[in-house]
Amino acid sequence: MKNLIGLVPALLLSGCVIFPVPVPVPQVAGAGECRNEGLERYTDQPASQQLGAEVQRMSGARVLQWVGFDTAVTMDYRPERVRIQLDRNNRVRSARCG
Repeated sequence: MKNLIGLVPALLLSGCVIFPVPVPVPQVAGAGECRNEGLERYTDQPASQQLGAEVQRMSGARVLQWVGFDTAVTMDYRPERVRIQLDRNNRVRSARCG
């Protein structure tokens, strides 16, 4: 616990800012393989559980992954996954399969 208490001031002094990422949406039964068609309509929308569920339903993906601003992700391609990348204001920068 002491280590965590010391970490907070260090993060604040280093200029790191932590932005909230929406709570993961429960998995919605989709066809399995993600489709990109129509996902551009979600660009610049505020992140929410409802939006995540809608993106997942629209794409048909089984897996939804939220990606916070400046968050590193793996380069692996998963055809059943849709990723929603957020900007610094917690708005959708992109939603795409993979």
